[in-house]
Amino acid sequence: MISNIAQKISKQRISRGSTSEKLILNWRHYHSNTSTNTLYDNGMTTAFPYAYGTVPVPFDCYVSSVTMTANKYSTYGTPDGSSATVYIYKNLNTLVTSKTLSYTPSEGMTLTFNFDVNAPINEGEKFFVRWYANGLWRYIASTIIITER
Repeated sequence: MISNIAQKISKQRISRGSTSEKLILNWRHYHSNTSTNTLYDNGMTTAFPYAYGTVPVPFDCYVSSVTMTANKYSTYGTPDGSSATVYIYKNLNTLVTSKTLSYTPSEGMTLTFNFDVNAPINEGEKFFVRWYANGLWRYIASTIIITER
């Protein structure tokens, strides 16, 4: 059913001209180690590939950006460390691209990894988002933006 909806949206794109659809995934995680973690909708794990971490795409797209935000909870809310990396993989283990950002920890901070058109995923493929930070973030949320191409 989702495939049928996506195909209809893609057909509408042709009639609309140069506009494209965007999908947004909002996930939540608990970050308690400095390993590379696979993100999924309600957590993260060092396992890779991870069954619940895959995102199938019904049309050609780009993973445009990944935003991570530190959420205040109890005494937590200010990350440790100084740098973080997001990796985009497709299918089971093909690295598409990665990006590293440096940061100065602050309460409730947000990091946005802009990939623009550098993380293409084809219709019928699936992708994973992996996260590494050299300090603990604890309670975090992610927003992944997927743009039709």
